[in-house]
Amino acid sequence: MRWKDKNNDGFYKGKNKGFYFTISHARDYDAFYVVASHQKKDIRLNTLWENKTFKTFELAEEFCKTFDYRKHRCIGDNT
Repeated sequence: MRWKDKNNDGFYKGKNKGFYFTISHARDYDAFYVVASHQKKDIRLNTLWENKTFKTFELAEEFCKTFDYRKHRCIGDNT
C-alpha cells in the first residue's frame, strides 16, 4: 500500500480494496487513528468511534491492509 499526501499535520492517505484510508496522528492520545470510506458505496468508519487507536503508524497501516468493514461498526446506507 502506498501512502501519499503526507502533510505537516500528520495525515497519510492511501487506497486499498475499494476504500480510501486516512491515517492521522492524534497528539492528544499520542496515537494514530484511521478513517475509512468506500470509493463508491456509502460505508464509513472512524476507528475512534470504536475507541480504537494504534501506538505506531505501522499498526495503523496493518489495520488498513486487512480492513473488513463487516467486522466493524461502520455507518452508511450500504452497511
